[in-house]
Amino acid sequence: MLASPKPRADTGASCLCAGGACCCCLLLVRFALGMNVLISGASKSSAGANLTPIFQTKNMNIDQFFRLNADKQVLMRTRISLAELIPQDKQNLLTKLAIKLGDKILGLQEMQDFYDDQDLQGLTRERFVEKALASLQITVELDEQLLAQIPKKGPLLIACNHPFGGIEGIVLAYLIGKVRPDLKVLANSALRVFTELNDYFIFTNPMSPRDPKNAPSLKQCLKHLKEDKALLIFPAGKISYLDRATDRTVEFEWNRLIGKILQMPEIQYVPLFIEGRNSAFFYRVERIFFAFRAILLGREMMNKRGMNMQINIGNTVTSSRLSTKSDATELAALARAKSYAIERQWRSDWPPTNPMEFAPLAEKISAEAISAELCALPEDQYLAGYRHLSVYYGYDDQIPNIVLEIARLRELVYRDHDEGSGEARDTDRFDAIYTHIFIVNNETNEIVGAYRMGQTDLLLKNTRAVTMTLALSICRRSITFLPTLLTGTSLALKWGDLF
Repeated sequence: MLASPKPRADTGASCLCAGGACCCCLLLVRFALGMNVLISGASKSSAGANLTPIFQTKNMNIDQFFRLNADKQVLMRTRISLAELIPQDKQNLLTKLAIKLGDKILGLQEMQDFYDDQDLQGLTRERFVEKALASLQITVELDEQLLAQIPKKGPLLIACNHPFGGIEGIVLAYLIGKVRPDLKVLANSALRVFTELNDYFIFTNPMSPRDPKNAPSLKQCLKHLKEDKALLIFPAGKISYLDRATDRTVEFEWNRLIGKILQMPEIQYVPLFIEGRNSAFFYRVERIFFAFRAILLGREMMNKRGMNMQINIGNTVTSSRLSTKSDATELAALARAKSYAIERQWRSDWPPTNPMEFAPLAEKISAEAISAELCALPEDQYLAGYRHLSVYYGYDDQIPNIVLEIARLRELVYRDHDEGSGEARDTDRFDAIYTHIFIVNNETNEIVGAYRMGQTDLLLKNTRAVTMTLALSICRRSITFLPTLLTGTSLALKWGDLF
């Protein structure tokens, strides 16, 4: 799942139409390639400048909503159409028909109708998102506690997969903006059409990632982080594609830009993962001609009506846990892995509590009895010490009371995790022949941890029946070792029962 996908070439489109219609089709493709929304994936000089918006209403300043007509005041609505790409004096009947058809195919007419019907013009960014999501009946499912745990201050990088191509960036900007009002999202400059949301974004041109004109947006991102603010990026730089072998959507390799940012001092990182995919039609088009899927992003944004967006939020990774010596590419891969690791398919509910009845635990072995057995152990069976803790090893015939206490504590710990034998102690015949490694609190003479191991050379000297039981257990994993194991010509250890 985390393997980097095979590179896909960004190919152009051929058109069999003639004259003005052909010209308009090329414009459709050009527009669509600019609709690959909300990405970040830039290299050293690739993170976008504040470019002239793809949509720009004629005779209206981008910061103005009104103008006066000669006779009356007219509210100038944002126009979402391919017509904004073609000068008015260049439009003829054929191109106008092609524009109208293109607007319908690309979902731009539906987007314009929605924008007008919901009266989104001029709203605050928060009210814009709230009203749009309510009208589209889009609900969001996430862990509110993890959302609240996102660091409130300090430089913060947030990175996410890119399954839809637009709506996820707007939703995340709104939700995370409640926790970090200083949040900025590195986004496609095509989103400038929604002037109400511009304050959320740092704009870039993803279709020309190596264009030197994109450098200012990268500088703006770094400046934003150096000012101890929050930045959200989509490092794949493209929408996830469908891997037909697994029938799962897969991210492209994450850009090393995120690795460079993670090398910054005091940086904090929060991984996100959004569940879901685009429509089946989107992936059918992708299969036929990969580049053409970009022209469907307007449709895909509008067909999310009624969707429940599931957002997974990971724990914050602090700069002290990020190796600044790692290569930027390695850090980018690590960030991507942390995002995929919180996908819901890797979660499972703890099984229901075992309904069996448990016998009362055995009485605790006294500290005096434990101390007496410790004092009787040979000096070379003391392994290590740290502050008030000491590590020893021993055998049942040397430390019978300690082995009994280990078995009692083993049962106690396992019961805390809905397991356990149900007996007064968790013990078996192997306790008598295994080597016990255990930790003692020197101040209280209490056992605080233990592990047991079977040494095949010692087991062979004890009883072949027990050895056969052990060997059959090992055989399930590797039958190759069985002959030499049973003859004693090869040594092995069997570890288990840790608490």
